[in-house]
Amino acid sequence: MEKKVYVDEISGITALSTGSLHAFALAAAVQSSRPAQNTEDDKSFGLGVSGAVGINTIDTQTEAIVVGLDDSHHENPLGNLNVESLDDTYMFSLVGAAAVLAAGDGAKAGLAGSFGLNTLSGHTTADIHRSILNREEITVSATRSGKIRSITAGGSGARAGSGFSGAVAGAVSINQIDHDITSTISDTSLSVLNDLKVDADDTSHIYADAGGVALLLSTGGSGGLSFGMSLVKNDIRTDINATIDNTTITYSDNILVSAASHAIIEGVSIAGAGTVVSQSGTPDIKMPSMPDILPKIPKIEILDKISKFSLTNYWAIGYLFGGSPCKAPSDDEISIQEASE
Repeated sequence: MEKKVYVDEISGITALSTGSLHAFALAAAVQSSRPAQNTEDDKSFGLGVSGAVGINTIDTQTEAIVVGLDDSHHENPLGNLNVESLDDTYMFSLVGAAAVLAAGDGAKAGLAGSFGLNTLSGHTTADIHRSILNREEITVSATRSGKIRSITAGGSGARAGSGFSGAVAGAVSINQIDHDITSTISDTSLSVLNDLKVDADDTSHIYADAGGVALLLSTGGSGGLSFGMSLVKNDIRTDINATIDNTTITYSDNILVSAASHAIIEGVSIAGAGTVVSQSGTPDIKMPSMPDILPKIPKIEILDKISKFSLTNYWAIGYLFGGSPCKAPSDDEISIQEASE
């Protein structure tokens, strides 16, 4: 049996983007072995630096387009016609850096920083153009539902000996989605028995975490400073258009034209710094208080038929300081030290 399929009998066309990107950038600097010789006059200096950078970009063009379709030679309406375009691209990024210095009695500095930049961009289009259609129902739909999942972290630790030492850690995460979403019927003649639907929708999602933690262990009355910082900045910017232009419509039950955004941003920014001071074998842990973190509340703007959507979110710059003061030994401490010798 021979079967023929005519172009004018198509019931649907779908364009689909479902790619994914998983990216990892990790770095570490560790100094833990004790020098072979170490005297009281040792002025050695230890430095540990670690950095990680991750930059990821995905640009997609997802288009479902019908041009020149002609149903005019059919007296009765054909079946439904669905023209759909969907972009569901996914990105995962993990960026981390750590620096640890533990040996020697000289001054030390541990620096660790990580930076992540993730971008999703492109166009998602569903279009019927220059056609004559006689259908029971027509749906033209363009949807962007891409996601970014980002984790960025930095950690630094140092043990201070006789000199002033410091531990600094920071993490910065920038995530952005910039997309055009268009659903259009133009220069077309339509005869629709039931519903005519034209819709464009944005359901993008960004979930981002960043953390910076610094810890300093100070011994022998030495001075030290610890500093931790983190910043998360998220942007979703989309132009969303759903239009019917220069088109004749007859016998349609309902005409639904919709452009909307349901984008979501979730983010966490954590920063911490601490100094542990140990004198005469008795540790004294000093942790500073956390300052208030006040994120800006995102604003959403949605318009019917033609919608422009912009969502910007700054999740807190968190920072903490911890320090151990330089302190001269008291007479009692000197007496105890001389007795022990």
